[in-house]
Amino acid sequence: MSRGLRTRVTEAAVLALLAVALVVVPWWLDRSKVLAQGESYGFAWPWVLLGLVVPAALLVLGLRPARRGVPRWRYPLAPLAATAPVALRARLWRLPVALRAAALGLCVLALAQPQGSRELWQTSSEGIDIVLALDMSGSMQQPDMFPNRFGAEKDVVRSFIAQRPNDRIGIVVFGSKAYPLCPLTTDHTLLDGMLADLQLEHMPETMQNTAIGDALASALARLAESDAASRVVVLLTDGMDNESDIDPLDAAAEAVRQNVRVYTVLLGVQGEVLVPQAIDLLGNPIQLGSPQRFPTDPELLRKIADQTKAAFFEAAQRNELEQAFHKILDDLEKTERTSHVTLPNHRFERFLWLAAILLAIEYLLRHLWLRELA
Repeated sequence: MSRGLRTRVTEAAVLALLAVALVVVPWWLDRSKVLAQGESYGFAWPWVLLGLVVPAALLVLGLRPARRGVPRWRYPLAPLAATAPVALRARLWRLPVALRAAALGLCVLALAQPQGSRELWQTSSEGIDIVLALDMSGSMQQPDMFPNRFGAEKDVVRSFIAQRPNDRIGIVVFGSKAYPLCPLTTDHTLLDGMLADLQLEHMPETMQNTAIGDALASALARLAESDAASRVVVLLTDGMDNESDIDPLDAAAEAVRQNVRVYTVLLGVQGEVLVPQAIDLLGNPIQLGSPQRFPTDPELLRKIADQTKAAFFEAAQRNELEQAFHKILDDLEKTERTSHVTLPNHRFERFLWLAAILLAIEYLLRHLWLRELA
């Protein structure tokens, strides 16, 4: 290797190291600063770093030593000129290439979204996962509970949710079919609002019967992905299963396999109930006509509760329903749940600013100081 070629290779290597340092050193300093503050450091989109191949290729192509061909003209003083000292500007004529490649590398780092991440707080709460299965069949409009069975059910459930602030709670409603109303959530304000808006009038005529097995199966499906140590279903109904596609005891067996306890509550007066045929001026129901009997199956509900190691309750009056939920509250154990809340600290702006500065320096060098060498 001739002396001139060796010199050009050395100059190209120095410029390449300068370009790499202009990318690596700012990233290293930024990372060290973040780690010193007790934060973790990383990239939101690390796959974007593959784009560093582009500035690397630009650097290689721009700094490679040019091949010397046979000169077209011979000058007698050429050997003397070759030994003359080379000016600084002549040695740095490829510096803009290095600056441009470094600026592009910094832009790639910025696109990869470097960020710090600090844990703001860590909270340990106690809670379990609960799904409430609420009967909305036609018989729930009976007024043996104030204002009716469904109104009492809804009010007591809203009070129950307010007393379980650390639990994840979901809701399933059912009549002839079962429908998930809300998945497991800790947003109890959302749950309360959904329950407040829920009306029996919103249910179609086809929801008049009671599908207890389908309701229990739907509730278990809501708990299938739960990782809580304790999972519970509270099933409230005033009737007997008369339109399920899934046998209630089969659903109870599945609850046992999933280690889910099922508390069952039978609402309303058992036996004959007077059906209101009109209302007075104050809005109170007027009982007319002969009593009607709504079939119930307390033995089925008791079997479901016993099979899943829970409890069965009968609530003929609203205060009995409230007492049943108080007993359920006392029976539910608590499990710890830890929450980590972190806030990302995006840091891409500093890399973009440094890239802009390098591009400005490259522009000034190429159009001012090194202009006559172009």
